[in-house]
Amino acid sequence: MATLQKYSVKNGKEKRWRAIVRITGYPDLSKSFLLKSQAKTWAEKVEYQMRAGIFKRDSGKTVADAIDRWIKEVSPIGRDEDRKQRARWWKTRVGHYRLNQLSPAEIAQYRDEKAKETSGTTANAYLSALSAVYGVAVRRWHWCEGNPLQRVERFKGIIRERVLSDDECMRLLQACESAPRAADEVYLAVLLSLNTAARRREIMSLRWEWIDWELGTIHLPESITKTSKKRSLVFAGKAKHVLLKRFENSQSEWVFPSPTGEGPVHDMRTAFERALREANIDGVCWHDLRRTAATWFAEEGESDSNLQLYTGHRDRKMLDRYSYPSETIIIPKVHRMIERRLG
Repeated sequence: MATLQKYSVKNGKEKRWRAIVRITGYPDLSKSFLLKSQAKTWAEKVEYQMRAGIFKRDSGKTVADAIDRWIKEVSPIGRDEDRKQRARWWKTRVGHYRLNQLSPAEIAQYRDEKAKETSGTTANAYLSALSAVYGVAVRRWHWCEGNPLQRVERFKGIIRERVLSDDECMRLLQACESAPRAADEVYLAVLLSLNTAARRREIMSLRWEWIDWELGTIHLPESITKTSKKRSLVFAGKAKHVLLKRFENSQSEWVFPSPTGEGPVHDMRTAFERALREANIDGVCWHDLRRTAATWFAEEGESDSNLQLYTGHRDRKMLDRYSYPSETIIIPKVHRMIERRLG
């Protein structure tokens, strides 16, 4: 039942109306207004929503609050820095909104703005970053009732099918090895990508403590993988030699430390793109290295379940139910593949 109360402010010179709503199953809720009509309208609306079971209480948290906490708690050091940057972009545009007040229409407006500046694919990536923030705010923190990104249409992306040829891989590795900036760093990162089919952020975030030198594997914790599941990478041949040499000369806990040494390197895009130009290779991005390695593994005649284990994809749910191959199964297979492809 709603109650309206009239009270005085500023030494009794001004009057206000306070609306109080009390409904069983909900905490008491009150709000002040200048006019009695405003208080009555608000109280009737809240009372109706409570009785209908559709009331959404405002936590008082803003989009900026959620983004700041997400960056601090959910997206730790070494996770995708590009995604953090996209979240910060949203903070400058819609950070002042309450989480429950940001509408799909307003999000779509900024989506279109970003698409005009860049591309539909990039705009989709920005939407995904904000959706990740809202997802945690809804499920874990209970700061809002729903995710408005679920009602925002994405652009249809172009499916990339770029796979490097063996000759392109050799030219790229040669260009990386002779690159002016930290040759062993860029060379090793590319070499590991072609060995392991790991994602870029997984490669950039590697720690020495995760490496099993005897087996030739790298054990990624769930905190660093896209699927939030533990995963093992396999390396062999030149990658093992270069990695061991780098380990012997390293004074950091990270395989690829940042210039300050306080965390992992955020990106090697400039050096990678320079190497691509030197190797005269067009239309290639870092993720194409992962696709290339996965294609090699598939061409070895491996089963879908082994391919899924190698790449770390969480799709193929039916295979997950009925097949549980051991990680040691793929170790000799990867060794043979790398020996044949990279020498």
